[in-house]
Amino acid sequence: YYHFPSKQLILFDLMQTTVLELLDGLRRIAESDDSAVEQLDAAIRWHVLFHTQRREEAFVSHSELRSLEPENLQAILKLRNEYDRLFDAILLRGQRQGVFDIEDVSVVRNSILTMCTATATWFSPQGRLTAEQVADQICHFVRAALLKRNGARRPKP
Repeated sequence: YYHFPSKQLILFDLMQTTVLELLDGLRRIAESDDSAVEQLDAAIRWHVLFHTQRREEAFVSHSELRSLEPENLQAILKLRNEYDRLFDAILLRGQRQGVFDIEDVSVVRNSILTMCTATATWFSPQGRLTAEQVADQICHFVRAALLKRNGARRPKP
């Protein structure tokens, strides 16, 4: 605490460090030469594993946005928007390649990220499955929802 002039700066530093680490990992995935499906799997695994292994930092980063001063809030939201943009780029790449069946990228992205983030609330390291196994199951779930079947679109509800 002695190295920071205020609690606000402690909170901002923690949140900024957390989102920058998340962003760095996703940036490496999005910039790789992997297929869109492989990138999506890697992005999901990255998000789930980060949130299950760094629960405290991730929780504070999501729950304490309301506690940031306006200037600090804008800086964090800008970084989070960059994360969303990179995730969207993976989904859009798969959509353009005809691999993913997506109507609205932002809805799909928000659904995936919310599911992955929320894993930290129920996952237990002492549970039956490892974090890696849970991440794999979420990847399978998302693939089942997004992958086109025999080139045909699913019927609209």
